[in-house]
Amino acid sequence: MNSVLDMNTDYLHRISKLSLFDDDFMNIVFQNDKCVQLLLDIILDHDIRIIDKDIQHRLDNIKGRTAIIDMYIADDKGRYIDIEIQREDSQAIGKRAGYHASALKTNVTEKGTEWKEIPEIYIIFITENDVIGEGLPIYHIERRIEENGKKFEDGTHIIYVNGRNEEETRLGRLMRDLKSKDPREMYYKELREEVRYYKEEKEGIEKMCKIFDEVREMGKEQGKKEGIEINRIVSIQSLMKNLNLSIEEAMKALNIPNDEYEQYRQRVH
Repeated sequence: MNSVLDMNTDYLHRISKLSLFDDDFMNIVFQNDKCVQLLLDIILDHDIRIIDKDIQHRLDNIKGRTAIIDMYIADDKGRYIDIEIQREDSQAIGKRAGYHASALKTNVTEKGTEWKEIPEIYIIFITENDVIGEGLPIYHIERRIEENGKKFEDGTHIIYVNGRNEEETRLGRLMRDLKSKDPREMYYKELREEVRYYKEEKEGIEKMCKIFDEVREMGKEQGKKEGIEINRIVSIQSLMKNLNLSIEEAMKALNIPNDEYEQYRQRVH
């Protein structure tokens, strides 16, 4: 690419429309530790010093379900934080927050750890809409004993931040910045400079275009994979119906690898 003008005009248009609620853009902007630190400083009311951070961090469980968390943070006091920036209400329900808390706590706890040493976990959902629906700018969710209202200390803290809040507060300004498509309208320097780099600087725009190319290629590969899976499902069903084979016999006849049997058992009816 010789200049910004030589770049794919469709990509340039897409970049101009991005906000930090868009996954691909959020992922690259929050590679910058200063941007993550800003979120922590505003949302949490105590000091957090980041000692480890990962964007799109993978959590696996023994049954094969994977959770990908937007931002994984470990601090100097042994606490672990999961920050999710979520546009879709359906992806920010309470059960998901609870699952992320359990998955993260299991993932970071070493074998033989004493119960009292299990780390504190913070799950923060920043949602574009008011998912909780009570009109508050932020919701701190803690477990309590129902009979007397006292706090039950299990080391899990869930926070929902309402993206609809645009009050003239630190939190309200942050929500406006996360939704803004124009860096010139952003309040916080850390976010403004990073967003401007990827939207207006040649080098930053080239990086975004490369990401779009990679996503497009991944989509093609995923499409091929899904096509193969659909063909296999149809073939399995045909063998079961026409030759009266069991699902295992049909998969064996099609030379499907043993480690893929379970995914087809779940999809063949």
